Amino acid sequence: MSLRSLAPLLAGLTLAAAACSGESGPAARPRRIVLLSIDTLRADAFTPESMPRTRAFFDRGARFTRFYSATSTTQPTHASLLTGQHPWDHGVVRNGLVLGEEHETIAEILADRGFRTLGVTSSFPVKGALGFGQGFDRFDDTFDQTYADSWAGEDVAAAAFYSLAPDSVARARAALDDAEGEDQFLWLHLFDPHDPYGDAAGESEHPVCMLPYLQLIGSQGHESFDHWLGVTIEQYHADVRAMDAELGALLDRIAAEESEYETIVVLTADHGESLGEGGSLGHGERIHSAEIHVPLAIVGEGWDAGERVDVAGTVDVAETLLVWAGAPAGTTAGRDLTKPLEGSMAVGMRRILDEETFEIRLDGTRHDQRVPRFYAVEDGEILYGAGDQVVRADDPDRAFEAPDERLARFFAGAAEALASRSAEELRGGEVDAALEALGYR
Repeated sequence: MSLRSLAPLLAGLTLAAAACSGESGPAARPRRIVLLSIDTLRADAFTPESMPRTRAFFDRGARFTRFYSATSTTQPTHASLLTGQHPWDHGVVRNGLVLGEEHETIAEILADRGFRTLGVTSSFPVKGALGFGQGFDRFDDTFDQTYADSWAGEDVAAAAFYSLAPDSVARARAALDDAEGEDQFLWLHLFDPHDPYGDAAGESEHPVCMLPYLQLIGSQGHESFDHWLGVTIEQYHADVRAMDAELGALLDRIAAEESEYETIVVLTADHGESLGEGGSLGHGERIHSAEIHVPLAIVGEGWDAGERVDVAGTVDVAETLLVWAGAPAGTTAGRDLTKPLEGSMAVGMRRILDEETFEIRLDGTRHDQRVPRFYAVEDGEILYGAGDQVVRADDPDRAFEAPDERLARFFAGAAEALASRSAEELRGGEVDAALEALGYR
């Protein structure tokens, strides 16, 4: 027998001897999972110009250029982000509904696997009372910012409904300090890009909410409309830049501690924002590409730097993190993104309100909501499901000349699943006032 053939046996005997004598090899590093969800961050805002420090961190890993949110509304997408279930399965199809305890979150699964679970949120729709604190050892949902005195011309109650990045990041850093040396899962939700535009950047002269003003001058054909729409867009990106400075400091700390922790960091958004596309401002009423095309970036050992062009969606994040942590594949409805996806597709839906909804466009005209309920993205094209038909995003009123039977069956199945689901609605003075102030009621 040659020395080379004896090598495995000798190595095994050496390890066994070391174990018997009390000696050991290098201790395994504790694990750290960081999930960053940025409220209202468009895909085209995740740039080196708008987010230089954050992009510098994530340019070391994979950036998904064709990633789509489960909805264009905060609560439903976050419910999908934390459970790996589609909205028609967990039942949280609009803000104000409670994520039921029967839906297991990734925080619960990771806690069972020995992780210290830490949550820091920055706006009312993802408060613990709405089900988002499930599974967290430490959940911080305290806010210090009022929203607005009015919304779309209506007076609303003034209360603390959100926090900005300086406060939220400080709370996240404190949570990490508290869990030093342990396996950690940190979920940090930031709200800064959400309107009111200009608050994070300290633009005190900018109107609190531009939507009613732009609707007014747009309906009058006022010559200042283009100017104020441009200001609104500038202030949106100014808020993103201000948030980046704070988030960059947290990412610097995480990068500096990578030798101490086996680390994976994920950044995504719950939805985007219409900034004039299709005559709209804001989000939630439609599933326009501006409102569902969002960033996904992942940094961690084994993730090659560069762009990924396969299509992915919100539910894939939970599965990817759980597989990384050693959970069995298939724990969620999502897919593991560590490998390129074949036949990739993202699916989702628009939010559902109790009453028929309409949208007031920037030109002041009213548009009844005719947008189909479900969507799918294949090869970069958004396809809507309307009843038993499939229609193209560029012309939602026109059905396919040759119906896509496969997608039609999928949309019909989603509708059937949705009809069998229900979620508790959290009501009360604080909840109603908060959601009204945020424009969700």
